Amino acid sequence: MKNFVPREYYSRFYEQSCINSDTILYESRDGSTISDSPLALFLSLANNKDYTNFQHVWVVMDKLSSLNLINVPESLKSKILFVERNSKEYVDYMLTAKYLITNSTFQSWFSKKKEQVYINTWHGTPLKAMGFDIENQLGNTQNVLRNLLMTDYFLSPNPHTTKIFAGSGYKMRGIYKGEIIESGYPRIDLTKETSSDDAKNLLKELGIELDSNLPVVVYMPTWRGNDTQNPSDSIAQVIAELKYLRKEFLGKYNIILKVHPYLYKKAKNYKELSGVLIDDAMDANLVLAATDILITDFSSVFFDYLVTDKPIIFYAWDQDIYSEDRGMYLDMAELPAPILKTVIEIADYLSDIDQLSQDYLGKYLRAKEKYVPYDDGNVSERIVDYIFKKEKSSQLVVKKIDSEKEKLLFYPGNLDNNGITQSFINLTNALDYQKYDVTVFTNTPKSHFFHNYQKLNKNIRLIFRTGSPNFSEKEQMLHDKINKSGHITSLPEVAFKREAHRLFSGLSFDKAIDFSGYSFYWSKFVAFSDSRVKMIFQHNDLYAEMTKEIDGKFPHKKLTGVFELYHYFDKVISVSKALMTINSHKLSKYIEAEQLDYLPNLIFLGNDFVSEKKEEALFNLNGIYSFINSEIRIFQNPKVNSVFEVKSFSKNEIVKVLSTKKVQDIIFVKILVNDIYLGWVEFSELKFSGNETKKVVKVKKVASIVKKQNFLIYQNIPNFFPGEKDEAVTETKYVTQQYWFVNKVLFTKQGKVAYISNGLGIKGWVRYGALNRFHNLANKPYLALGFLIHNLRNKCLTSSKITFEKPELLVDYLAMT
Repeated sequence: MKNFVPREYYSRFYEQSCINSDTILYESRDGSTISDSPLALFLSLANNKDYTNFQHVWVVMDKLSSLNLINVPESLKSKILFVERNSKEYVDYMLTAKYLITNSTFQSWFSKKKEQVYINTWHGTPLKAMGFDIENQLGNTQNVLRNLLMTDYFLSPNPHTTKIFAGSGYKMRGIYKGEIIESGYPRIDLTKETSSDDAKNLLKELGIELDSNLPVVVYMPTWRGNDTQNPSDSIAQVIAELKYLRKEFLGKYNIILKVHPYLYKKAKNYKELSGVLIDDAMDANLVLAATDILITDFSSVFFDYLVTDKPIIFYAWDQDIYSEDRGMYLDMAELPAPILKTVIEIADYLSDIDQLSQDYLGKYLRAKEKYVPYDDGNVSERIVDYIFKKEKSSQLVVKKIDSEKEKLLFYPGNLDNNGITQSFINLTNALDYQKYDVTVFTNTPKSHFFHNYQKLNKNIRLIFRTGSPNFSEKEQMLHDKINKSGHITSLPEVAFKREAHRLFSGLSFDKAIDFSGYSFYWSKFVAFSDSRVKMIFQHNDLYAEMTKEIDGKFPHKKLTGVFELYHYFDKVISVSKALMTINSHKLSKYIEAEQLDYLPNLIFLGNDFVSEKKEEALFNLNGIYSFINSEIRIFQNPKVNSVFEVKSFSKNEIVKVLSTKKVQDIIFVKILVNDIYLGWVEFSELKFSGNETKKVVKVKKVASIVKKQNFLIYQNIPNFFPGEKDEAVTETKYVTQQYWFVNKVLFTKQGKVAYISNGLGIKGWVRYGALNRFHNLANKPYLALGFLIHNLRNKCLTSSKITFEKPELLVDYLAMT
């Protein structure tokens, strides 16, 4: 029996399924909990007699879980119908529900129908940089932007959030057809309207040990990793610091912990956190209702907590590292509470918090006015009445951010180092952005071509291909046959239109331009996009390209597939009159005379690429050390004249180095001592603890490479000894498109390393944190073969001959057509 494939089933019934106007589907955090703003909207709808006709369908991971309804009042539990995520029933509701509500994104195969209403509540006011604002991580925007642009309603709690999503974060302004509802966060209603006693009783039901006579202090650290499949946070540090605080304030405070969902599965296995770790199923805003003092770091949860008027402490021991890696939207001086760097400073502040917190009252009030101006406990009701009845309140602002500009869609190729790329870069810097709204569609950037993406004009919006295509099994076979042969015998037009609709979020464009013109796979997306005018470029004598032999191979022999798509384009544009004559003669059976056009005086500009910047030698001393001396200077910052404190230690302390900075020839390192953060020390005070192997585990798995960081693949088991260079085979940034067979895992004193191979000759040792998305291959030879075939096929060829000298000619041409 075949495994159920949600995407294939969804595609097969997409056109024939009908919408049920009385069904609302809710999904929070990918179905892991019934929580957040979708929960608040459900409560408002389910409690209102005007909306009794609706069927409320909630997505869960396990229908039988006893925790599914933990956040739902007893009187409303019977109104919920569960569907398990990725089941057939789930896909049926995705196809037929009139209203779809999520606080994040739906999966890459979801493609909103015109009759459906998509409400995205999102999940926090932006504090950390996100989307396009995270440098070197453009691929992060893939499915997020695709989802955002599909929404009919995007809920924004404040003008700051609207600005980030509409502007630099996700660049929705100019093309977004829906409405941004700025009226507060529904989920904050849960904090304002839930009594402290009720919230504390729920904590006790979930196994949290609370003394009812003591205030509740909750530590809520944010997510610090880059990859949700590979959590990098240190549980050991959290345990050690929580233990320190609980000991210091025994009998004075209940001090408990709620970690980010990405970390919870790992954290719950530590017995040291029993009775302290809040179950991930409990809604964070209900936890805030029970909280008397909040300790957090870079989590946006503090914005929600402002409505309580209760004290906040920012514990930012790694602020210097985190700000560099991720970036912040807020000036830290604006924060409505102290920023503390060590758990010892937290203890000092907690000891006199009533008095010390008075110093931040002014900042607290200004933050409330700026970030929670609408949150009066009635947000959910206002939003529900507007969406379902079109009743508008004075506390609800509707913002429409589409523009009248002409909307252009470009496919420029993969932005490899070639002439077409250089020409396109020049073009983006010549376009008039007062007149045009420009979307560039391409593949997820490969790290060694990343500099080309950075040279594109900042006004353009990038959309990346994401997910597998929405084809039925039969349609996929037809597509693959064309892609492989280069000949169109039977074209699945409905499937190609469906796929373009998915990739482009159902948007319409004035002009769609295949600027590359070399690939059937990519040309079809432009050909079947919803665009008034469609153009495709010819940069060379394409018949000659098709028949050209290189090293016994014909890299462009499948260009016939592109030629046979020409009749779906309004214009076929050559880059010179002479080239137009050549192509019109040789490709006459594919092109009509009225389609032909050219842009004159287009000549090769020369290789103007900036060679890839060579990275400086990796200055990484992270690892396990011990102190050489008993008295050590602990610095607040890695500066020569920084404030320091002398502390005494034994030589048996376990010292973890987290980060390194060189200042005036002095190397400073950021350290934990016995898993508690202390500050910076001079590296000369430390002794490397060695890297002996503690355990070896043989495995049969395949994994992907983490794309957002670069690692070395070593020829032999690396020592990681400071100052010594372990011989490397390659860097992971060059091989992220390959799958890696994992045969062995070593547990060493300095961390885990894995022995990997791509099955094609590249093999060696890599840090375990470089791997994610593991698949078990035990007794699955067919699966292993599939991954190996992928590695064999994963190659790409492009042309590198011609670019524009004067890109303004195309600008003029666009204006005329």
